[in-house]
Amino acid sequence: MQFADYKPLPEGAVGHPHGLEWFCSEHLEVARTLTALLCADAMSKLKEQFGEFPPFENGPLRDPALWVTSIGPNAPHVFAIIRQAMSISPADAKGLLALGQFKVIEGWPSQFKTWQQALTEAGATVEIRFQ
Repeated sequence: MQFADYKPLPEGAVGHPHGLEWFCSEHLEVARTLTALLCADAMSKLKEQFGEFPPFENGPLRDPALWVTSIGPNAPHVFAIIRQAMSISPADAKGLLALGQFKVIEGWPSQFKTWQQALTEAGATVEIRFQ
């Protein structure tokens, strides 16, 4: 939620911008009514109404992953692609195909664009998951 003192980060910068806060669905509607306030003032009002918010626990973030969500009609072709992409044995590839849904590779989406395209062309349904 952007408050009155929101300042976006400069181009190429990473981090958390001033005046921007995240809210769960329980507090979102009330927070929306306070967007004309400075962030600190809005948070004070929310704390008066709801009490202290639990601290945000941010664990280590995982890299995005390419997942096969449906093998599609060409299982042998998908089998060959995942063996190559994952460097796994035929038995392991067969086991993954039996699952129906499985993670192929983790990394940055541009790193697995080739595999995403190959799997899609083979008839598989794929998605990138940010876990």
